[in-house]
Amino acid sequence: MQALGQPMLYHLVTRLKAASSIDAIVLATTTSTEDEILADFSKVRGIQCYRGSEDDVMERVIDAAESVAA
Repeated sequence: MQALGQPMLYHLVTRLKAASSIDAIVLATTTSTEDEILADFSKVRGIQCYRGSEDDVMERVIDAAESVAA
């Protein structure tokens, strides 16, 4: 969904980047071709993207965190 002409994800990332206590932002998404738009978004916005299982969300989140040594 859009707000003020930008995807809501844009606004979330913008606010997270402003937080001094955050070392890295990782967008955890699936390897599905449908989520390619999210991977592209992360590249354009300069954030990391972790792509993992579509079925095992918890594993994907854990692996995304481990990818930045969180």
